[in-house]
Amino acid sequence: MKTAFLSPEAIKAALPEFLSLYEKRPFKQNDGGMGAPHLFATWLLTKTIQPTHIIESGVFRGQGTWMLNQAAPNAKFTCIDPDQERIEFKLDDAKYSDVDFSQHNWDDCPKNETLCFFDDHQDSIKRMRLLRSLGFKHAIYEDNYPLCEGDCYSPKQALMRAEESHSHPFRKWVHTLLHPKKEFIPPHEEDAHFLKQNLDIYFEFPPVVKTAQTRWNTPWTDKNYPTPTPLYTEATLPSEASAFLKEAQRYTWICYMQFR
Repeated sequence: MKTAFLSPEAIKAALPEFLSLYEKRPFKQNDGGMGAPHLFATWLLTKTIQPTHIIESGVFRGQGTWMLNQAAPNAKFTCIDPDQERIEFKLDDAKYSDVDFSQHNWDDCPKNETLCFFDDHQDSIKRMRLLRSLGFKHAIYEDNYPLCEGDCYSPKQALMRAEESHSHPFRKWVHTLLHPKKEFIPPHEEDAHFLKQNLDIYFEFPPVVKTAQTRWNTPWTDKNYPTPTPLYTEATLPSEASAFLKEAQRYTWICYMQFR
């Protein structure tokens, strides 16, 4: 399983084009949805993959739909969200549904040319097992939370649990101390094995810049939150990219996965 997909140099080179698009986004305030860190990742990953079809599971207000469309303007869209009433930006020629991804018939969808984008806060391993069984090739998982954080089981958690299984008792004690109201989920070797055996690429898009504290008001260190090297420091971040510093804590290790 490879962890490389886009080089830091290629990502940096794409930043000016993204910033120009970002100024034209439908909503200047998108609380509860994606901010600059993940909109940039979503746009550049999609622009690189160039899918002919996009399945977006978790639409919210539609900011992500707009950015996905900017990256792949000729792609055919299926947009899934249980609350259709809250969607403010819609593509005229997209299919909209409130039925869960797992309940659709995707037989007519070109699996190798389709990007499945998940921002639906569901169990990622169940989603990935389903994608594998259906034959899909490309997936972006937006809320790729680290250990003991977030509201859904992420690929990062599955991989980290397996890597740290030797420290299971210590991890449980620390988790109980820091998160007394959250259930501790022990290492999942089987889930990690599934990802490593079935993915050709697992790529965490790096933060443009990161802050000293996470969104959970804990130190953002590689020991607790392994993170790809940020593209910039606070001192070197271009002034025109200040939105990334303002919204740095909205980064949740968004990842691209390509199945074998």
